[in-house]
Parts: sequence; C-alpha cells; structure tokens
Amino acid sequence: MGDQIPHYPTAIAQVRHLILKEDLEELTRHVAWIGTANGHHWDGEARVVIDLLRAMPVGARSRLAALLPIDHQDGTEASVLPRLIAEGLTLGAVDKARREMLEHYGRRYAVDAPEPLVWMAEAERAAGREVPEAAVAVIRRSALAA
Repeated sequence: MGDQIPHYPTAIAQVRHLILKEDLEELTRHVAWIGTANGHHWDGEARVVIDLLRAMPVGARSRLAALLPIDHQDGTEASVLPRLIAEGLTLGAVDKARREMLEHYGRRYAVDAPEPLVWMAEAERAAGREVPEAAVAVIRRSALAA
C-alpha cells in the first residue's frame, strides 16, 4: 500500500469488497491505510468511505471502530476515524465490542497480522483497563511469528 495518495475508486471498491466479505481485520488495515495516506482528512472523496462504513450493521460497525487505532500511527494527534464510524452507536458499544474481541482473540494461538489486536490493546490501556492476559500472549506470539 505504501505512502501514496489512494486512488479513491479503487480504495472504495476494496472497502465495498471487504464489507461484503465481512473481513473486518483486513478492512481495518485498509481503512487505516486510507486515513494515513489522505492525511487523516475524511472529506471529499474519502467521505464515501465513511458513509460505507456507517451503513454497516451496528455490530460490525462497533467491532470495526474497536479494531481501529485510537491515535495516528505517527502519534501527532488523535484519530477521528473510530469516532466517525461509531457516531450514533449507543454509549459503550465500542468498548463492549473491544473487550469481547480481545477475549475472542485470547482463545487463538496467534494471528497473521496483529496490528488490529495491538490497536485494541492500546485503546484498552488508554481507557485505564487491563488487557486480558490471553490477548497479550497472542500479541507476543504473533509478533514473534511475524
């Protein structure tokens, strides 16, 4: 994917494809890349991505918002993407989805691409909550396998 500006028709087609495929992990990585590549601006053509994500079923939207990084990868400012996706969801829906997903991931041995799992763990820590030990173990094993 690199640091290039996204070709929006292609990026949007990929978002649609991943939504239909229900591949939240890859969708998370793809949308995070679009955000980084477009300087974290979600207006203009990038607004279509937000509209597609908001049209997802509530449960999937909550899980997607929980999987996304809470800060830009360069650490310059807080990411607005999880908030944009979660807009209109009940208070705590994203936190509940994050905790459930961390428990789910904790039952695995490892994951191929641990970024979303790491981002969820960072969000839990930022909220002052402990990350389940089993999820921490999966992160460690995944990092070693990568």
